[in-house]
Amino acid sequence: MNKLEIVYKNPKDLIPYEKNARTHSETQISQIAQSITTFGFNNPILLDSENMVIAGHARLSAAKSLNIEKVPTINISHLSEAQKKAYILADNKLALLSGWDNTILEMELLELKSLDIDLTVIGFSDLDLGKYMGGNSDKVDGTTGAKELDQSEFEEFAHVCPKCKFEFN
Repeated sequence: MNKLEIVYKNPKDLIPYEKNARTHSETQISQIAQSITTFGFNNPILLDSENMVIAGHARLSAAKSLNIEKVPTINISHLSEAQKKAYILADNKLALLSGWDNTILEMELLELKSLDIDLTVIGFSDLDLGKYMGGNSDKVDGTTGAKELDQSEFEEFAHVCPKCKFEFN
């Protein structure tokens, strides 16, 4: 097993992977920046031996937006080129496959709310908060009539493009 060591580096010296398939909106980058400001930079950026980002592209963008001079990084140069490419995708996709225990999530959100934690800093939208807090969120705008769908509701709409074979989920 490789020993992982955190090394602080200037974000300007880190090179985003040019074929990174994961996209990040300005809103998400702002949310991550707000999280870093609130909680600290607690999740290192993973790099190869050439300072290319393997995981942490959004954190890097957020750090740059905050003008942070040094960010925590971990070198994972033990991966082959093929493994790096696979890990870049796996790191993002595997996280998307998880779900929530709605009962525990509701309890945690309600407890955070009672502790006067700003719930916007944890990344849940007002619709999420209304859904998971069983209507116990005063942050929900009930006038929109919008319904947020969970991942299981999209599974029935899975489609493969007949021309390029891209899978839409």
